[in-house]
Amino acid sequence: MTQPVSTPEAVSPAPVVRVPALPRPARLAVVGVLLAAITIGGALLRFDQASRPAPPRSADERAYLTLAQSIEQHGVYGGPGTGMEDPQHWPPGAPALFAFAERIDPGPPGSFNPPSVYTAQAIVGSLAILAAFAAAALLAGAWAGLAAAAATAFYPPLIDVSARALSEPLGGLLLALTLLACAWAARRPVAWRFALAGVVLAATLLVRADLSPALPLLVLWALLLVHRLGRGWRRAALCAAALGATTIVTVTPWVLAASREHGSFVPISTSGASAIFVGTYLPGGGSMYGLKRSLGNQLRLQDPRLAAVPNFRLPQDRLLELVAARRPDLERDDALQREARANIEHYATHRPVAFARMLGAKAARMWTTPNRGRKPLEAWRWAIHIALVGLALLGTLAGALLVRGRGLGAMIALALASTAVNAIFLSEPRHLLPLLPALFAAGAAGWTLILARRRTV
Repeated sequence: MTQPVSTPEAVSPAPVVRVPALPRPARLAVVGVLLAAITIGGALLRFDQASRPAPPRSADERAYLTLAQSIEQHGVYGGPGTGMEDPQHWPPGAPALFAFAERIDPGPPGSFNPPSVYTAQAIVGSLAILAAFAAAALLAGAWAGLAAAAATAFYPPLIDVSARALSEPLGGLLLALTLLACAWAARRPVAWRFALAGVVLAATLLVRADLSPALPLLVLWALLLVHRLGRGWRRAALCAAALGATTIVTVTPWVLAASREHGSFVPISTSGASAIFVGTYLPGGGSMYGLKRSLGNQLRLQDPRLAAVPNFRLPQDRLLELVAARRPDLERDDALQREARANIEHYATHRPVAFARMLGAKAARMWTTPNRGRKPLEAWRWAIHIALVGLALLGTLAGALLVRGRGLGAMIALALASTAVNAIFLSEPRHLLPLLPALFAAGAAGWTLILARRRTV
């Protein structure tokens, strides 16, 4: 007798357990606690680094500190007592910050680099953590903001630069605020919001004059963004004009004062002449150290007292004077500009492949080589740098392409301008540091927007 075949019972799916979302006050509390922990951690690292400052050996550090003392003690920008032939070579933002720090705490009598300067660097670097959070949070929410804050807080070179009297920490803070202002203007495109973004951009340029080429790119970004949002060309032109005009108007008082003191027009700083000569000098590889290596022996022949000085310690001003002396009928800046033009005409026509390779290598060096100060490049630092910067770049580019109208295009404009400047002018890995808080914010926002878009598809 056959047994009846029993059919298996249908298996009901397991119940889905949904975790209830936290109420908004609780979410804000969690974000606040995490942000506080990240900011405090990053600030402690910066203040610890600032308590052990590096001796101001570079020309930029010595110039910033000299100008700061000139402002604080005499109320002038590089007066006769400083021994500076061209104080307008350096933009005023960092010297003004250091002068303010010295006014609050001048340090020991006769101190050239008082501790208050480095305390100011640590404070500015810590504020950049909050600015990166604010920019990313406005673009894509609080979690993106926390990711940007964490990357800014714990990226090693941003910590290390607190111990040096350079403009990168203040430039990083202001660039992050520029991105924040541009993102805020993109949310509701009216002219006065873009005008405010122009004011913040002007403050950035007074610290980092090398980013001046970003102005026309950001004006173009504003024009295309507002038009793409359906506001029409008239509104788009008005917003773009507001951004450009307020930037120019805000920097004009300094440009007029600097031009009057210099005796000729100064577009924020006069550093362009020497920077473009060094950047286009193929035998030196477009770097200051390469210039010293290439022309060092000529300088030693001119001044036997430098016979035992190694290349990296040769004074760069003396090398630039050696180059400018090739055209004795011109002022130094004009002579260096003429020599830079000769570099471009000669190397671009006679050695175009090598010249193009040098420009590309300089642009790549800015992105792929972490600033390490005078420390040897360690593998873990390089790995962290490549991972963070690579992810930030990919997130920014992909987010701008897939989720338009958020303001990520402003970060692309800033990055393009900086890359072009470093390809043509003098390039150093530390020139990337001012971009990083804003880039981390844009990258974190881009990845967050991409993930949110995938969940909704």
